[in-house]
Amino acid sequence: MASLLVLCLRPPPFTPSKDVFMLFNLLKSFDKRQYPRHFLNLPIQCYLPDKAVGRSGSTVNISEEGLAVELPEKLEVGQILQLSVYDKDEGIIGIFAEVVWVNLPGRKGQMHRCGMSISKLSIFNRCKWKILLAYTNA
Repeated sequence: MASLLVLCLRPPPFTPSKDVFMLFNLLKSFDKRQYPRHFLNLPIQCYLPDKAVGRSGSTVNISEEGLAVELPEKLEVGQILQLSVYDKDEGIIGIFAEVVWVNLPGRKGQMHRCGMSISKLSIFNRCKWKILLAYTNA
């Protein structure tokens, strides 16, 4: 009888409602950054200046002037890197970016997360970047 009572007292499974989405949009509106972040997971290839072989990683979020990425290798603040961001619609977007902050991984084997400011972007790649941002904003 006790096991039957436990089954009856369990809460129903969570299903997102309209209220949850409204709350999410309200919280998102409090983000007062000059360039809002767009959470997007895209594969990237990162080339360090002293190494010919690139490192694979992924984006965490992107904005008009920067991006946060996860890489297997620790980077230093101030490093300038060449990134290739891969998008299925826009193709490869080539970016030169400067590392502005670094978070150390919590556990061994985790990826290193860092924030980068876009330092150099060709006009062609800038257009592709803005199209990518427009798609994520829609």
